Amino acid sequence: MGGDAGAAAILRGPGAVGVRGLVEWINARVARKFQRVTDVMIVDDFPRNVAGKTLKRVLLGEHYKRA
Repeated sequence: MGGDAGAAAILRGPGAVGVRGLVEWINARVARKFQRVTDVMIVDDFPRNVAGKTLKRVLLGEHYKRA
């Protein structure tokens, strides 16, 4: 079956957690197989517009640049 691979963008916080550890932690807690993530992007801050809404298209563009 086809489908999109899940990815997550997470704000950098105190403490050192690796990407692999985050992927395993998330996947152990989601209810369904299709909710699992394959990649985590750790960012310092979410890009926002003037109204304060998160610019998901910018995050998606950064994700594709990394891949």
